[in-house]
Amino acid sequence: MARTRKGTKDPSLRDILDKATLIGMAGERSFGRGQEYFKERRVGPLISIKDGVSSNVRGTNKYKVRLRSRAGGLDHSCSCPAAADGSFCKHCVAVGLAVLSGRAKVKETAISTEDVRAVLAGKRKDELVSMIMEYAADDERLWGRLHMDIARQTPGGPDLAAFRQMLDIATENEGFVDYNSSFGFARGIDEIVDRLDEILEQDSAAHARGVIELLEYAIGSVCEAMGSVDDSAGALGSVLDRLADLHLRACSKARPDPVMLAQRLFELELGSEYESYYGAVETYKHVLGKTGIAQYRKLADKLWKDVPQLRPGDDTRERYGSRSKITHMMLALARISGDLDELVSVLSRDLSYPYCFLEIATAYKDAGKHNEALEWAQRGIVSFPGHLDPRLVDFIAEEYDRQKSPGDAAETIWLGFMDRPSVDLYAKLKKYAIRAGEWDDWKGMALEHVRKLSREGASSRNGACPMYQTLLVEIFLWEKDIETA
Repeated sequence: MARTRKGTKDPSLRDILDKATLIGMAGERSFGRGQEYFKERRVGPLISIKDGVSSNVRGTNKYKVRLRSRAGGLDHSCSCPAAADGSFCKHCVAVGLAVLSGRAKVKETAISTEDVRAVLAGKRKDELVSMIMEYAADDERLWGRLHMDIARQTPGGPDLAAFRQMLDIATENEGFVDYNSSFGFARGIDEIVDRLDEILEQDSAAHARGVIELLEYAIGSVCEAMGSVDDSAGALGSVLDRLADLHLRACSKARPDPVMLAQRLFELELGSEYESYYGAVETYKHVLGKTGIAQYRKLADKLWKDVPQLRPGDDTRERYGSRSKITHMMLALARISGDLDELVSVLSRDLSYPYCFLEIATAYKDAGKHNEALEWAQRGIVSFPGHLDPRLVDFIAEEYDRQKSPGDAAETIWLGFMDRPSVDLYAKLKKYAIRAGEWDDWKGMALEHVRKLSREGASSRNGACPMYQTLLVEIFLWEKDIETA
């Protein structure tokens, strides 16, 4: 049980801490894992702090946990990645169970944070400096923070060259950074980003201009590091997103020459491996203004004129790489202009895939031009015989239904059902056929089609029969015809 320094019970924490509370905050799964950790004696000694306890828990690494009573509730923190968003993790559960059990005793010599603060306040300045220097010599992160403080306070403005050097150190890695190490790796870069954020918040527009170049360097360095980091948890990706947001803020504050900025953004977007500047002309349009957007368009048009037309049946691999990037640039420019004809012109440069037709049809539909929308969707069906896209089928059926033509909608859904029957398409066929007063005929055709596929499957070598037998059962169950099913 947690105890204060004097050895008296801490009723506030004890009163709010019980098994039900731990389960409620952590969930059954995390509670179970925390219970295992507690039983495996992974919880270190409990240290008394104000209104609660702290302890270390041995997991993949050693994690610091704090539990406190706050305004009648349980306040918690853990240094593990899972608790970064405030979740009540398994390590918190393990410490909570240790408090409840009394197995992990509170150190009798426990020192509160107030005690530590009082001791530090009583030391001379030179003693504190010596103490910090001693720890900084063995703590890379503390040493880096001190260096950033120095670089931040340089007379005449921040020493951005020093920040650049620290970025090199933070993004440098020997070999591959695994999943567990990726959080610390990202956190080291994020601390530098914190200081750059402060510079943008507090310093002049002149200093922001220097930060723009530094942020571009940082984005490039992080993108390069991505190739040797297991960032499946997204920690480094979040740092990259934050850098991109800061770059926009820096440009908004510094207001660089719009022509020069357009040139730079165009080069960065075209060369970026992780789409850090994706859709830059839209994102930065308020900074670029008409002059900058015109320059961006000039650069994009120069590349776009050499992009070949892709027709149905062409090699779809041509859609990727640099072509994909310049296409997105042109689409962004079309969206900014609000010109539907320009947007369709860009989209129709690539008709190599059924979905391309759906994109154009959707653009017309959003503009209220339903006849053109239906025409393009139907072209998508005709252009790819034997490769029916169910999204086009749905789009056409919905447009027919909007035009009060449920019979045509049912005919369209039937094409999809013939190609790849499912309960979902059966339900849509029924919806439209009932509206057209033709359901009895369509129902018989649909069931016979599935029975035919079942018979053909049974006589073939691939043994597809059970799949369609199962579909028949699912259809009858959906119809609530339990006996037939």
